[in-house]
Amino acid sequence: MVLPITPMLHADCADVFSFTWRQGKSAPTGIIAESDRYFMNAENASEPGVPDGYELLAVSPFNRLTGPFYGRQCEDGRNLFRVFIRNHHLNRGGGVHGGMLLNFCDIALGRAARWAIDGNALSTVSLQCDFVSMARGDCWLEATSRVTRKTRALIFVAGELHADDQLVMTASGVWKVLGAR
Repeated sequence: MVLPITPMLHADCADVFSFTWRQGKSAPTGIIAESDRYFMNAENASEPGVPDGYELLAVSPFNRLTGPFYGRQCEDGRNLFRVFIRNHHLNRGGGVHGGMLLNFCDIALGRAARWAIDGNALSTVSLQCDFVSMARGDCWLEATSRVTRKTRALIFVAGELHADDQLVMTASGVWKVLGAR
């Protein structure tokens, strides 16, 4: 039996979210989005148009809270990703929260790894990130990532984040292909 529970969220988002609780469990087991534009609300209804060639990425329930994220593969091996920075992405100092930057790096580099193996399941083994400068809100945060090495069981990826043509973060990581030996 699935019972609805009341979400504890920002008031402007409450109508978009639906949680379920399975009887006998102590915590919500899933988040169901009404559409792939999961976090679409009054705050980001005026989001600028997405450039040609980008697609809305299907992401985990957690990442739906921080997106929407867009991505595309380039013929030269680069992978490009975008997220529009809004007020809920900012820290108290007015810059993009470090956790948001790290999350976006994990998405951008992890998706590049996933695309390199035709969508098989992966798990992040390591993610090394260096904060270079601060990004502000109300702009596109852009990530570029590229697979640097691929074995049967591991994918190595490097990338950068930019905001307004300014380098914000550099990153590299390793992803494990689940089920590979």
